[in-house]
Amino acid sequence: MTERPIWTPGPERVAAANLSQFAARYLPGAGMAELWRWSVDHPDRFWPAVWEFCGGVGDSERPPTCPSPWRGKGPFAEGSRDADVTDESSGHRERRDEGSLPPTGGGQEGGSRGFPDTELNFAENLLRFRGDRSRRPALIAWNEQGRQSELSFADLGTQVARYQAALAAAGVVSGDRVGGYLPNLPETVIAALAAASLGAIWTAVSPDFGERAVLDRLGQTRPKVLFAATSTRYAGKVIDLAERLASIVAELPDTERIVLVGDPTPAAAQIPRSVPLAAWLDAVDAPPEPTFFRLPFDHPLYVVYSSGTTGLPKGIVHGAGGTLLQHLKELILHTDLKPEDRIFFMFGSANRDEAFFADADRFDITRVDSSAHIAFGAGPHYCAGAAASKSLIAEVALPAVFERLPGLRLAPGAQVRFGGWAFRGPLSVPVAWG
Repeated sequence: MTERPIWTPGPERVAAANLSQFAARYLPGAGMAELWRWSVDHPDRFWPAVWEFCGGVGDSERPPTCPSPWRGKGPFAEGSRDADVTDESSGHRERRDEGSLPPTGGGQEGGSRGFPDTELNFAENLLRFRGDRSRRPALIAWNEQGRQSELSFADLGTQVARYQAALAAAGVVSGDRVGGYLPNLPETVIAALAAASLGAIWTAVSPDFGERAVLDRLGQTRPKVLFAATSTRYAGKVIDLAERLASIVAELPDTERIVLVGDPTPAAAQIPRSVPLAAWLDAVDAPPEPTFFRLPFDHPLYVVYSSGTTGLPKGIVHGAGGTLLQHLKELILHTDLKPEDRIFFMFGSANRDEAFFADADRFDITRVDSSAHIAFGAGPHYCAGAAASKSLIAEVALPAVFERLPGLRLAPGAQVRFGGWAFRGPLSVPVAWG
């Protein structure tokens, strides 16, 4: 039986899609296969084009003769940087061990490094949407009880400035690790952005983890400051984390401050080196806007962890520039995300089990253009791996997602994107079509 799409975009929508606009600007007349081939064969052209098209913020002055939007040698050139860097205008200093990260371009020792002369700040790029959109929602959070909170772009920037000032007062500098023992909360996003604004490295574990699982991860990265939830909620029950947290902190001697997120229970208040979030923030005078320190393209942004099934979990370092470019590519080109859209993003810790749901005003339509299954900038090995897991995703992962979203309704013709794939046929999952 031939698979037949349940919906095909009209010519106007295809022409208005971000990917169509991108192709028309950088490879006029090319089809999707040609565009993908170009993205794989010419990374020195493709990735600068993604940066330019998506409006990335960084050191982007370019002389007329330079084909790249970055100053200096351009992308994927040989080169390295000094071990210590000081921003003369601000006195900001970073810690960096030369050679501690592998080359980001060719993946071989001594090979190319992506954009070696580029400097940017990940948080600056995420918080640049203020101005005319300052009062529009940036974060919308729902908890298990159905309670909603909302932060505008302006509010988010203000909160990041407060966290940033408190982290700086705690002695956090570029290269330090900042940890989270937190569920999905606005505070988690704010803390991660504040750490990135300073050039610190964010690493987080779920409060679902037991004591040993947490220490197997944070014991390796040794965060200087740890944001920790005092409780979490699961299946309608409140789970007090104070006792578990006290045991964890006792084995993290290098962690100088534990910032308690949530109700400061009497048991949590007894944890050594801890302070309630509100008191920690109120102790420092913060400016209304955060300051962003631009750092090398491959400066570490996150440390995530493998499953630990073959020994201790392996720390996986993600660089700021590569992470930013991947987000821009996947959200703007693959998902056709527009400024007026809202997106729900669910992910696994170190793998690529991802689900995107986005719509201009509601969470009831997935916006995926008809070419979402093509992984631009990725070689055949990536595409083959994704193809192998497609049936498993459809049969196992999607039902689990929709069982957790009983109120979700998809409009007629809507598509589902999961793990980078757009499913265009009826799904044997509890979804109401229409």
